[in-house]
Amino acid sequence: MPETHRPPEGPAILDIGADTGALLLHTSEELYEQEIHVAPVHDPDHTVHTVVRAHPLFDGRHVYAALFPALPAGDYRIVGADSATVVTIQGGQVCELDAPLMAG
Repeated sequence: MPETHRPPEGPAILDIGADTGALLLHTSEELYEQEIHVAPVHDPDHTVHTVVRAHPLFDGRHVYAALFPALPAGDYRIVGADSATVVTIQGGQVCELDAPLMAG
């Protein structure tokens, strides 16, 4: 674990609604401050990225996660992960899952 963690920038603000959802990926500590990219299955060249952040728990530990606060509804591949990894984003909902193993 890094010796110090930057404090979270503040509470997460999601921009979800009829045709827009969010994706929360739980990651390992090894991905701290690394970018994670997703791309729509139908348009793999159009990637969107975010950074893995450390979120403090009450007991002094941290959890690591990457949040995509607004993605158009549809199917996405996580870039650098097993090519079979597809996540479906639904409008008005948060999809939450463990990040697949990422290519080194």
